[in-house]
Amino acid sequence: MADSDRSIEVSERGAQLAALLARTALGDQRAFAELYRQTGAHLYAVAVRIVRNGSLAEEILQEAFVSVWHHAGAYEAAKSQPITWLVSIVRNRCLDLLRKREVDTVTLSGASDEDAGDAPAGKKSLLGSFDFKSLLAKKDKARAKAAA
Repeated sequence: MADSDRSIEVSERGAQLAALLARTALGDQRAFAELYRQTGAHLYAVAVRIVRNGSLAEEILQEAFVSVWHHAGAYEAAKSQPITWLVSIVRNRCLDLLRKREVDTVTLSGASDEDAGDAPAGKKSLLGSFDFKSLLAKKDKARAKAAA
């Protein structure tokens, strides 16, 4: 296939997806289903590559398509191709999930489950092992040194 033929094919697909997004913005469920049929596999592959977990990728894809359903009217053809817009939604959802998981698992050095106190089961409190007494002692030492 020549480059010009490929370019025309990509352009036609973009126009078709843009039309489906426009119809989806108007609440057309058939257009939405067709949009999913045409892009779901590609978007799922993007999500799997980022989160490296099929079931998480499925959840992200579902959330992304719910977002598309609600915000399809926000798509602007002058700014990007439809598939680029859709991929960015999925990518951002994946990154949000990864950031959230990273924050959920971060603990201060030396923290233990016992230090977590009343933290929810399965999560450690970031402040659970924080030594306030030591901090106050250092602060008092610094004040005494400054006063001398």
